[in-house]
Amino acid sequence: MSRSCAKKMLLVFFVNIFLLILIRYVRNQFGIEDNTISIKESGIPNNMLMFAFVSTVFTPFVEEVAFRLPLVKSKYYFYSLIPLTLFIFLDYLFLKIGIICLVGLMVGNYYYPNKIIKILLALFSIVIFTLIHIANYTTTDIEQASIFNLVVLFLPQLVLGIATTIIRFTCFFWATVIYHSFYNLTILFIYS
Repeated sequence: MSRSCAKKMLLVFFVNIFLLILIRYVRNQFGIEDNTISIKESGIPNNMLMFAFVSTVFTPFVEEVAFRLPLVKSKYYFYSLIPLTLFIFLDYLFLKIGIICLVGLMVGNYYYPNKIIKILLALFSIVIFTLIHIANYTTTDIEQASIFNLVVLFLPQLVLGIATTIIRFTCFFWATVIYHSFYNLTILFIYS
């Protein structure tokens, strides 16, 4: 990893952590509870080591392949379709439509690259990445939350999506996976 890439990642990481602390402060001030589905409810065995592996190795890899790999053209470009196909099975229609649009933008960017398609691809990637985290909550929690609460609940994923997109455009793919892994590890320490 080049020195400039490491510096960029470190700067983005500290800004990201600062924003996380700020978001947590706002949540506390407004009494917004983060009712993410517990390890037991998610089907992952109640084993902290397994949960740490899934959240710091497996999930960052799958999500970065799906959402950041196609931002820069490479011979692995269409490997993103594998995890995107899995995400299409989430229950929400707007996510299915969003993923189909994302795939359309990927194809367009690959065969007819231009600045507008690249910007739309990056924006859709960030938004869909943020919205797939709706699966971390129960339907009841989502339905009962106000718009303000939903925005505050999903801000950390939005900030992470923006950060990893910046890293993808300025560094290399594996830097986004490493960054996402350290981010999730930091979250485990902050919220545990």
